[in-house]
Amino acid sequence: MPINISIVEDNAGMRESFATMLEETPGLHCVSAHPTGEDAVEKLAGQNPDVALVDIHLPGMSGIECVAKLKAQLPKLQVLMLTRFEQSDLIFNSIRAGASGYLLKNTPQAELIQAVEQVHAGGAPMSMQIARKVIDHFRQIQQPASEVEELTPREQEILQLLSKGYYYKEIGESLNISYNTVRTHLQHIYEKLHVQSRTGAVLKFLGRQ
Repeated sequence: MPINISIVEDNAGMRESFATMLEETPGLHCVSAHPTGEDAVEKLAGQNPDVALVDIHLPGMSGIECVAKLKAQLPKLQVLMLTRFEQSDLIFNSIRAGASGYLLKNTPQAELIQAVEQVHAGGAPMSMQIARKVIDHFRQIQQPASEVEELTPREQEILQLLSKGYYYKEIGESLNISYNTVRTHLQHIYEKLHVQSRTGAVLKFLGRQ
């Protein structure tokens, strides 16, 4: 089964370029492309994509607001934010809204394709410059111990493996549990840590260490 992808990008040339790139890549399929957040919120759910590429700087509704609304419609949707700039506040707000990855628009095509595959498989891809900003920021913040202490030993094991970059399938194999069991544990982790994505959960986990 191909990975179905939607694009939310106001620049027509870039939107067409992304769509062409995805269609020319085996295993990937572009199911829709939207010029605004409003259009995406109205129509994207009907296509039921696995992954959405969302420009953070959209006219009208912002990319961050768009992501929050899309995640409310499609909780299992994996979102990769795209930006030209490394603005810390936008990075963190995107993660809080439910984005699972964050890439600079000048990311090479091969890396962008790999990021789509990674986020679909349970990863949390980020451009190197952005990942450094995120980790540095959260390591300076001590999270309330009570949130992490609410996690069961198994949930902490899963979160530890997630923080090391393991995908869902790899976590299941490592702990000898099924893929669906991993996903169930993750939903409980999200609820206890008050986050909407694995990226947010991992960053909270790193922040309390």
